[in-house]
Amino acid sequence: MCEQKQLLVKQKNMLAKAVIVFVLFMLLVYAVGLWMNISTQNLVRRQMLENNHLQLTYLAESLDREIEQIFRQQVTLRNDFMLRRLLVQPDLSDMGGMLVGLRRISGNFNAIYNSSSLVSDVGVYFPNLNRMSRWGRLFSPTTEDDMALFSSIQNSTQHIFPYEKDLILGMPLLEMLVLPAGEGSPVSYVRFSGDAIAETLEQKGAVYGLTIALLYDDERIMTVGDSVTDFELFYQTLSVNSTEPYLLQNPEGSVWVMRAHFPLYQFELVALQPNTQVDSALLPTTITTVALFAISMIIGVIVFAAYVNRLIKQIFKQKKESDQARLGQLHLKITPHFLYNSFHHIYRLGKMGDTDTVTKISLKLSQYYQYITRSKEDIVTLRLEAKHAEDYAAIQSIRSGEQIECFFEPIPEDCADMKMPKLFLQPLIENAYLHGADSTNKLSRIHVGFVYENHNLLISVENDGNSPDADTLTNLNKRFASSGRSDEISSMFNILQRLEFMYGDRIRMEVSCGEMGGLRIEIEIRGGS
Repeated sequence: MCEQKQLLVKQKNMLAKAVIVFVLFMLLVYAVGLWMNISTQNLVRRQMLENNHLQLTYLAESLDREIEQIFRQQVTLRNDFMLRRLLVQPDLSDMGGMLVGLRRISGNFNAIYNSSSLVSDVGVYFPNLNRMSRWGRLFSPTTEDDMALFSSIQNSTQHIFPYEKDLILGMPLLEMLVLPAGEGSPVSYVRFSGDAIAETLEQKGAVYGLTIALLYDDERIMTVGDSVTDFELFYQTLSVNSTEPYLLQNPEGSVWVMRAHFPLYQFELVALQPNTQVDSALLPTTITTVALFAISMIIGVIVFAAYVNRLIKQIFKQKKESDQARLGQLHLKITPHFLYNSFHHIYRLGKMGDTDTVTKISLKLSQYYQYITRSKEDIVTLRLEAKHAEDYAAIQSIRSGEQIECFFEPIPEDCADMKMPKLFLQPLIENAYLHGADSTNKLSRIHVGFVYENHNLLISVENDGNSPDADTLTNLNKRFASSGRSDEISSMFNILQRLEFMYGDRIRMEVSCGEMGGLRIEIEIRGGS
């Protein structure tokens, strides 16, 4: 893989990792936010239910106070002396006096009737006269319906009780010790309209979306509201004794239950509210939260990815420029005095008249510097780099008077076009010349090998000179192993670092004592293609 592709892959990997980290961080932030939102929604739900329950309790207390107020007015009516007089000794001959008494009683009726919009009728039964007085009529005969009502009042153990579809606040007048003979016992009554009570309950239920039932002694009297139609649910609530709203599970859907008792009388209001109705009130907030989460996450990822991608490109660009500047400095170090020495050798050959050798070395030297200067590219093929190294070896052989022989193995075709850093092979051969030269003037040899197996390339340079001792070799190999953390820029480290720029940890460089008896340098590129 070429350097450009490797750089692109690294950029993509870094961008992917950065985006993943960002997304995970944002998910954590949003998870906390979502948890807080859910907690807030639960709190809002509880406050909604508590508010509904508070309104129901207030309604129950209001109705209870209204009944109690009417009851006290009824007690006042019972204790009126004119009523007592008409019950005990009515003077039928004094019609004027009776009318005055009846008008006085009618005034009390009006006060009771007008004190509450729930009251539909007020009256008193005079058994000694077999007559009754009621709101709007001073004196009238009784009917069978009236007598049935009076009988229910006399037999009831409670002051107020359901009667037909209304409520009756009845008061038997039994404290009179001596009463004339008549049918039944005297009673006073106040009739609360069931329709008016239902309208009051329905108005409150419509505001808060409640189905409200009025219960008397655990029996349902009336139900208003249509959010819950299964009336059996009301009876299921009776088994749960709770003063707080609670959730009742039902096959058709969960229902919140709120109960409020009348403080003085045996009435109770039970309100049901579907859980779906409560959640629907919070649904817009939930949808808004989720939508904002999704939109902000998408925008955040796009903006963050664009910013990080730009930042990564800048970093890689700066690194590449830094690497190129460093490679440029290292290139200047690989041919220290080679040019000057070569020209000096040509001068000496010319003085000696050896024109053939001058021609040969001049051609090689021309090819050598043409390779160095003809292209600014730092990356070349292994084939071109080996050709350049052969030109260098030929020049050195001429300069040594053919005392050093350099042999190059053929390059396998499968790896001949592999990309390599320019001028990486020549310093290895130069190092072999320096360590392979023998002061005895006998022929020295240098061997350059190329082996390519299983996509692994092994390049070796070996001489037959004196090999360094074992401690020196060990020390060199340790330094090579840590070259990525070293600032050393000698020729050997220069080569290793330049190769690592291209191939990373796929590079291995090692020195050892070779089979020829001298120093052997191996460079392995794993997985190259």
